[in-house]
Amino acid sequence: MSPTLGQGYSCSRCCPRCGSGRLKPPIQRGALGCLLAIFGGQILHCRECRLRRAWLGYTSIPIGQTNATSSAVAAAATAFVAGFVMILRSAR
Repeated sequence: MSPTLGQGYSCSRCCPRCGSGRLKPPIQRGALGCLLAIFGGQILHCRECRLRRAWLGYTSIPIGQTNATSSAVAAAATAFVAGFVMILRSAR
């Protein structure tokens, strides 16, 4: 269930930390941003709490300072999704 905004509106992409729907892309896109763009993802910053996350569809992936376990799981999930997308693209 996604967090709701005021007056009964719900957001499809909300900040996992504060629940705000005010997400924006960074001004400059680095190597990670370019790689995510190839697979249909992007990096977004929350305007309320300044959390930075990578997004693939409606799924957010932590970036930066996290514990080793969540980083490994996020890296494995990202690699799996990227590989799956590559397989689907080559099947056409």
